[in-house]
Amino acid sequence: IAPDKTELWTVDFGFGIPGSPAIAEDRTVDFGDDDGFVIAVTPGVENPKWTFNTGVTGIESSPIIGPDGTVYIGTSDARVFAFQFNEQSGQVEVKPGWPFTEPTDVVYSTPAIAENGTVYVGSGDKKLYAISSAGAKLWSFQTGGFVDSSPAIGADGTVYVGSTDGKMYAIYGDSPLGFSRWPKFRGSLAAHGKVDPYREWVEVNNLSEPNPFSDPDLDGMENVLEWAFCTDPQIVELNG
Repeated sequence: IAPDKTELWTVDFGFGIPGSPAIAEDRTVDFGDDDGFVIAVTPGVENPKWTFNTGVTGIESSPIIGPDGTVYIGTSDARVFAFQFNEQSGQVEVKPGWPFTEPTDVVYSTPAIAENGTVYVGSGDKKLYAISSAGAKLWSFQTGGFVDSSPAIGADGTVYVGSTDGKMYAIYGDSPLGFSRWPKFRGSLAAHGKVDPYREWVEVNNLSEPNPFSDPDLDGMENVLEWAFCTDPQIVELNG
């Protein structure tokens, strides 16, 4: 939608799209639909760049895109897929060892990827799962309710996730959020759907050290994350 509220484009696939989209490095918009397909659309182009049929209707999970372009998404038949589009063959290829089939109930949760490649995702079987990049179960954590929420990964590797038992859990993890433009649900630790400008700056310049100017007020938090939770940050002048 343009600033004047006019429609830029739409593509009608005839099925509901309950989840949130992810935007790939090639700027395609990836999403799942109620017919069980994951679809990649190039803005303004009617025909999809690619589609992937999960074989089951109803995808409530949202896709996430790993640093290498792998798409991860959960399904209503208790699986988690990991696949890539092969530009040379024009085919979508499921990664070896996937899908992950350990859950015994629906996977409505959207996965999160840690820097070491570990994938965290919740399930309707009341568990949070940690999955290796090869699709193997590392461990699971039992809660008292459905884990349909999407995990968030703290800077120290702690995994945070909510459950329908009314509790917010903080679970030990040994790796921080994946260092990529689209490491988790809606794009960054703040889940705001935008490329984090600080992380992009570090990536582009191939830096190993943090930006010394990212925390000018010396409160221990990168300033870009302090306002990233706001959808339209504004500077407010305080009187008095």
